[in-house]
Amino acid sequence: MNKEVSSEDHAEKIRRQQLLRLQRLNMGLFAYGVMWAILAVMWWLGFVTSTQTLAYTIWVGAWQLLFQWLVRSGRNLRFKDPALTAPNVLLPTLAGVGIMFLLEDALMRMPFLLMAAVGLFFGTFNNDTRAMAKMASCLALYYVAVIGALLVWAPERLELAPELVVLFSYSLVLMQTVLIAHFIGGLRRQLIDRNQKLREATTHLRDLATRDPLTRLPNRRAAFEQLHSECARHRRQREAMDKQPLCVALLDIDHFKQINDRHGHLAGDACLRAIGEALQTDLREGDFVARYGGEEFILALPTTSLADAVQVANRIRAQVHALNAKTLADIDDSITVSIGLTTHEPGERLEQTLARADAALYTAKENGRNRVEVAQEAGAFAPNAESRLAS
Repeated sequence: MNKEVSSEDHAEKIRRQQLLRLQRLNMGLFAYGVMWAILAVMWWLGFVTSTQTLAYTIWVGAWQLLFQWLVRSGRNLRFKDPALTAPNVLLPTLAGVGIMFLLEDALMRMPFLLMAAVGLFFGTFNNDTRAMAKMASCLALYYVAVIGALLVWAPERLELAPELVVLFSYSLVLMQTVLIAHFIGGLRRQLIDRNQKLREATTHLRDLATRDPLTRLPNRRAAFEQLHSECARHRRQREAMDKQPLCVALLDIDHFKQINDRHGHLAGDACLRAIGEALQTDLREGDFVARYGGEEFILALPTTSLADAVQVANRIRAQVHALNAKTLADIDDSITVSIGLTTHEPGERLEQTLARADAALYTAKENGRNRVEVAQEAGAFAPNAESRLAS
């Protein structure tokens, strides 16, 4: 059951992460759309050709479609960086590198450099400083490659001194972007750490509010919440003509005060813990056990007939009686429990059900303890329901 819940939680976590990655891809797509708008203006003004504009559109569009398909199909999870940040920054930018080489006016290369620096900011979402530095270095090398290609194949279109100033300035901008990303990454890690501590604190507080610290069983408050939920479900089943009983039992340790008086409260605590462990290991899936208070425990047995509930109760009684008492702080006495069992009647309040189970428990005590008594209906008890376990 826990494995299934853990698997569902993991799947939900992956789903949320994939949605976030799609959002980031769409943000990157918007940034490339802005660059395409700039390129369209440059085409309208005659700085680039229709062929160059079309080639840029096809190259960037193809990569964006590929990244969208990888994330939507889940194939991105095979990569070290499922967000595909570096490929989304570096690969589509190659189209801009080609256009920068072909531009006649050196000033027109600036929009491509600016938008590449903007693209680097997307790495701040989930990349560490080293990965950001690598991307920044690649973007700087892209511009170095443009200058080198112009120097070799089109020196007449190159003014080396101004280009070196631009390269130096561009490198500083990229470096500052990496530093800002490092700062943002530190803030993000602090936020993640604080959120984790908050979740742990919340879990701890919930545990303190709903779990008995000695036996680690749900406490009385949690028991009532669970029982109210089970009663509501039982009522819906009855209304749907799916008549599956809900049985409730109160369990009390016999002569528990004597154990505390003769052997001390530490021995009594050890006895409570041992019985709590026995109750947890013996219950079936869907059953519920909690510490009701003092030496009393409460059991909820949903979708269980009264006859089956009697068998469960007697099995628990026998298992408690079979505990090796000497391992519990050298207790010499036999440990036994008395159990009062009843069914939750349609339309009655939970308090009425518990009162009937408590009356059955009192009858079990009066009739000699170490037994199960069943309240078949209000005010009536089945005599000697699989009564005393032979010593």
